[in-house]
Amino acid sequence: MNAHFITILSHRNALWLLVLLTLNLDGFFHFRVVDALVLGAFLVFLLVKKAWEFVHCALLFFLMSVAWRVFALMNLELSALQLLMLFTLATAMVWPFQVTHAAFSWVKIGRIDRISWVLLYLTGVISTGALILWAFWTKDLGAGLRMVHGVSQYPAWLVFFVGIPLFALFNAFAEEIVYRGVLQEALMRMFALPTAILLQASAFAAIHVASGFPNGAAGYVMVLAYGTMLGYLRIRNAGMLAPYLAHVLADLVIGAFLCVQVFL
Repeated sequence: MNAHFITILSHRNALWLLVLLTLNLDGFFHFRVVDALVLGAFLVFLLVKKAWEFVHCALLFFLMSVAWRVFALMNLELSALQLLMLFTLATAMVWPFQVTHAAFSWVKIGRIDRISWVLLYLTGVISTGALILWAFWTKDLGAGLRMVHGVSQYPAWLVFFVGIPLFALFNAFAEEIVYRGVLQEALMRMFALPTAILLQASAFAAIHVASGFPNGAAGYVMVLAYGTMLGYLRIRNAGMLAPYLAHVLADLVIGAFLCVQVFL
C-alpha cells in the first residue's frame, strides 16, 4: 500500500467522521442547512476521488437532509414512505453505473441461528421494556403522538390489527434499509467492524433526538444501544432479516402504546 493511497484513505476516514459528527450534532442543535452543505461537499469529494462504493450512501443522506429541511419548513415529519422514495431515487441515480454496485452487497436476507433467535428475542424484550418505562417517565412522546392523533376516527380493531402491524412492518423496513443496510455497509468499508456498527447506531440515534420515540438525550442513549445491537445482529446473521424482525417488534410496541393513549 503506497503512501499516496494511505493519505487518501485517512482523508476519507476523517471526512466520514466529520459527516457523522455533523449528523449527530444536528440531531441536538438543528443546524438547518449546514448538514446538507457538509453532505453535498462530501458527495462531490467522493465523485472527484471516484470512490464509487460510497456514492450511493452519500447521495441518499444528502437527499434525506434536503428533504428534512423542506418538510421542517412545512411542520411535517419525514415518513417511512418518503424515506423509501428517497432510497429509490438515490438507487435509480447510481444503479445504471456498474462501478456503484458493490455498495449493494448488504442486500441479503441472511440466516438466523439458534443463539441469534435468543438475542433477537432479548433485544425485543429489553427494548420494549425500556420504551414503556421511558414513555411513562417522559412528558414528551414526540412526533409519534402527533402522528396517531387522527386514528380515533377509525374502529379500534382496524387500528390495532391492521394499522399498527402495517406501520411496524413498513417503518422498520425503511429504517433498516437506510441505517443497517446502506450506511453500515459503507462504514464497514472504511472502519473496523465495531467502529462501523457504533457509528451507524449514533447516526440512527441522532434522528430520534428532536421528536422520535424515544427522544431527547435519554432517547439518544437508548437508540444508540438499540441500533448497536441491530447492527451486530446484521453481522452475526450475514443479512437483514434478524435486525428487521427485532425492529418490527419494537415498532409494534411503539404503535400500540401511542394508539392506546388516543383511544383511552
